[in-house]
Amino acid sequence: MPAMQPLRERDPDKIADYRLIGRLGEGGMGVVYLARSSRGRVVAVKTIRSELAATPDFRRRAGGDRHRPLRPPPDRHAGGQTQRPTC
Repeated sequence: MPAMQPLRERDPDKIADYRLIGRLGEGGMGVVYLARSSRGRVVAVKTIRSELAATPDFRRRAGGDRHRPLRPPPDRHAGGQTQRPTC
């Protein structure tokens, strides 16, 4: 798993109710951030580039991913217990 990178100057501090902690990755579709919910849960928040999000075909194809929970592999150091990130 790649190391978390610090937030950049132009990155937001928050997205919805999630306080951003750092960057997990960036690609052609957007940026994935590590974030913490208001209840303290650590999650991954995936953002989509605005030019893609404005395309009806992209929104139709990606609609099934919106708000779908991701299930990471179990963390061996946490006794197999993981928190369920959401995007």
